[in-house]
Amino acid sequence: MKILKSCVLYLNSFQPGSGQVKELEAVLKLTESIFCWHFCKSALPRRIIAVLEMDVTPPFKPPTSWAEIVTDPGFVSVFFDIHEKVRNDGNFVPRTINLMIQLVSMHGPLVSAKESRVEFLSRLLPRFTSLLAL
Repeated sequence: MKILKSCVLYLNSFQPGSGQVKELEAVLKLTESIFCWHFCKSALPRRIIAVLEMDVTPPFKPPTSWAEIVTDPGFVSVFFDIHEKVRNDGNFVPRTINLMIQLVSMHGPLVSAKESRVEFLSRLLPRFTSLLAL
């Protein structure tokens, strides 16, 4: 969780034109990798799990221990904000879009209850619709 928290803090404070292109690229890549981590134990055979994990953009399945950061009202906004900041740079757009896709596909214990799904979607949908208006 500390790594994700550090990535979110960096992305939140990033300013275009700051000359931190390599750092941004590294943080986006790391965040994308974190979103791909699987925390659930499975009774499936390893071969089947490997095939399932080959999905191009696996869904984000954060564990309950990450509730503090993932349920923070500003968490979703960070990823839409960074996309808006770098949307004219073709090097970053695929990663930022991948992160947003993973956010949209988030599932697991943090959004298993109806109330938590509604709360998450209420933070996600306004940002998504404003993105469509760009």
